[in-house]
Amino acid sequence: MVLRSGVYRIGSSVEFDCVRCIRELDAHGYSTITVICNPETVFTDYDMCDRLYFEKISFKTVLDVYHIEQPRGIFGTSPGDIDNAEDRFKFTRRLKPLKISQPQLKKKR
Repeated sequence: MVLRSGVYRIGSSVEFDCVRCIRELDAHGYSTITVICNPETVFTDYDMCDRLYFEKISFKTVLDVYHIEQPRGIFGTSPGDIDNAEDRFKFTRRLKPLKISQPQLKKKR
């Protein structure tokens, strides 16, 4: 089961990542289920998955779909990982142990 935010415009990298995830699962023989809250973002790829749910992304909705479909797992991004990616200083701290170089950051005064 792939959770798609649907709040981004068509063509954003988030949508491409979800579509690539679905394609990769399909290539490995997995049936795919997608839960998305915004039908406008799937007009170009509505037939990519085996099952498609247009529902608000909430714990209850995901749990309901999970119980109906019985998937092997759920693909999505945790809120903590989103926070780490969006906060430049947290992101920098994550890159240092991996020895990935990046420009020096400075706090604005």
